[in-house]
Amino acid sequence: MNNSDKKEYIIHLSDSVRIIANTNKKEESDLEPILTFATSFGYVVGRISSYKPFETVEYEKFHEEVANRISAKEGVGIMEITDFLVKAKEKKLGHDIDSTNLYLSDVVVYNFDRKELLTSNFYILFVDQIVGVIPALLV
Repeated sequence: MNNSDKKEYIIHLSDSVRIIANTNKKEESDLEPILTFATSFGYVVGRISSYKPFETVEYEKFHEEVANRISAKEGVGIMEITDFLVKAKEKKLGHDIDSTNLYLSDVVVYNFDRKELLTSNFYILFVDQIVGVIPALLV
């Protein structure tokens, strides 16, 4: 399984957890699934953040699209801009555009070596670092 397929699988897993929560009429806070990612350095626990990527990967059209979002009061976040910059650079270099990272929110990272926790509102997890996924909070 390549990294793009792995990312797609993880997103479908998150969607499946949400569908099950909806079906079982869980509380609203339970509808955004928490996933636990096993990595070589520890566990990463968080929710996959939704974001609206820019349609363009052209630098010339970027400012226009940002202006349109601001005028429509949609706003622009760090995930959208980072995603655009990476894809625009990949296109400029003639590489395949393949975003294999996950943007997470409400994150806790447990480091095996240091035996410590890091909490963050935002975290970028690169798919090639993921060894496995538990579709729930690891207790």
